[in-house]
Amino acid sequence: YYAAAEWLQHEGIAFGTDYNRYAIRANTTTNPNRWIKVGMSVSYSKATYNGTLSEGYTPGITIAAYNAPPNTASYLNGSYNLTSDGMLGNGGNLYFYNNAKTFLNKFNHPLAVNSWNRNRNTVDRNMGYLFATISPFQSLSATTRIRVANITNLEAQFNHPLLTGTGKDYNGYSLVN
Repeated sequence: YYAAAEWLQHEGIAFGTDYNRYAIRANTTTNPNRWIKVGMSVSYSKATYNGTLSEGYTPGITIAAYNAPPNTASYLNGSYNLTSDGMLGNGGNLYFYNNAKTFLNKFNHPLAVNSWNRNRNTVDRNMGYLFATISPFQSLSATTRIRVANITNLEAQFNHPLLTGTGKDYNGYSLVN
């Protein structure tokens, strides 16, 4: 017989991201007599990943931080420094174009993207295995096996409505820039 258990808890490099996994497994084999061998194996594992939502909806924290101007404050008056359309505040990064003060580009706020948006993926896996081997003669054996597996994957995603992402809200619809 054999039994094992494992547990892994890994904090991600970006705040709010982590990976947790635990698993158990047991198997046994027995020989009720010299020509029959039977055995089984069962296992269960669960893994949960909490990450940033970055699949085309909004840039992840890495891209958002890389693109953000270095002279723009992350916080303003105790809250995230966001414009009215959910982008990183522009600070003093304005320039004149056609006699109007404007901002060169729009940037996602890396801290708001990571703390307000969610991407949680949970995987449950159950597996079982039974076998029997019959060896009526030393040079002849027959084995039968049956396996059962159930895998469930749930991905829960949330985009905060104050963050713009890669599209713009237009009467309840999303338009890609």
